[in-house]
Amino acid sequence: MKRIDDRFYIAGEVSLEDIATLPTQGIAGLVNARPDGESASQPGDAAERTASESAGLTYHFIPVKVDGITEQDVKAFDEALAKTDGPVLAHCGSGRRALMLWALAEVIARRLEPSLVGDVGARAGVDLSGVEAWLRAHRPDLLRRRLARVQGFYEARTSSVQYVVSDPDTQRCAIIDPVLDYDEKSGSTATRSADAILAYIRQAGLTVDWILDTHPHADHFSAAHYLKNVLKCPTAIGTHVKKVQALWKDFYHLGDDFRCDGSQWDTLFNDGDQFKIGNLNVRVMHSPGHTLASITYVVEDAAFIHDTLFMPDSGSARADFPGGDAAKLWHSIQAILALPGDTRLLTGHDYRPGGRSVRWESTVDEQLRDNRHVARLDEAAFVSMRQERDATLPMPKLILHALQVNIRAGQLPEPEADGHRFLKIPLDRFNDVPW
Repeated sequence: MKRIDDRFYIAGEVSLEDIATLPTQGIAGLVNARPDGESASQPGDAAERTASESAGLTYHFIPVKVDGITEQDVKAFDEALAKTDGPVLAHCGSGRRALMLWALAEVIARRLEPSLVGDVGARAGVDLSGVEAWLRAHRPDLLRRRLARVQGFYEARTSSVQYVVSDPDTQRCAIIDPVLDYDEKSGSTATRSADAILAYIRQAGLTVDWILDTHPHADHFSAAHYLKNVLKCPTAIGTHVKKVQALWKDFYHLGDDFRCDGSQWDTLFNDGDQFKIGNLNVRVMHSPGHTLASITYVVEDAAFIHDTLFMPDSGSARADFPGGDAAKLWHSIQAILALPGDTRLLTGHDYRPGGRSVRWESTVDEQLRDNRHVARLDEAAFVSMRQERDATLPMPKLILHALQVNIRAGQLPEPEADGHRFLKIPLDRFNDVPW
């Protein structure tokens, strides 16, 4: 059994005895990608289904040949993984077809760059050259050259997406919106999500030029400060963070030692500023509405749009936080949708409507055509819809925990005399919002 990521493993032929032990290894589901009758020793669909059910595993039978995989097979495979609450083992004769199905599902959902498929295969010791051939035959649109290489990292607790965007020519990169893990029930913090990004950077041989925030987040802690200490590279955010700091300084009743000048970051960007990641050109767009300070990073053919638009089936971000404004959000969205139609749009969250698999990349054209909050609406209709919807939403469960950290660029409060850190929660400041 070979680990591909935290949720997916592959194997060759498995026995019924192997299936019985899978739960003890943390596996929650089994996908059988091998047609019946290929080998006299294989258990077959019916026997594997019975063994899986006896072991408490989900089971899916998606039999394929290397040269006969269809897009429906890939979709069924992706849905099987999405419906399983925990890690999945997929198997065939050698593991090759199982990994091809996974790689194709990741590429089609734009969670994996086609150029990185070979690296996945090399690490697993599996020939994945058939993936490029399949894409060329069935989805050539996914093989067009992309100037910016993008890798997303999904943090399931807060449905957040973190990114590494890199220049394939120079191997320079930036980290965007990294998450510091936090459990509000125990008050514990951890760096698992940020460390996964660091592991990817080391494995890919990248050098980090920037740690970039799109805005001070209300639903998770930022790992910018932690990563700056590890990587010794600069942090940045939009200059309007100073307005957010001043607003929340009052809410938290912070002392005069808290500076509302953005100096917690190394660089503050203005609308229209430009900089480089390796040879990649980056342009900053001020994108207010969700917050006063929100910015979009346009990196060549990819735009990191944070909490403006989500995936088309999710719609748009809320605009009712202090400093938020639905009309400004509309105009920010229109500026993003004025980018070229094939621009990749990388969103900040994916809430997986209907339990579908995680997705974080769309295009301008797809959003214009399909976004449930934007397509075929004008400004007045959007603002009305957004305000009515926001009036029914409770505050994010971590907003009061997170913002006091994130307006400090992710720096946790200093330890007190007993060596422990403490958060400050204002009571009864938001009495007119739904619970």
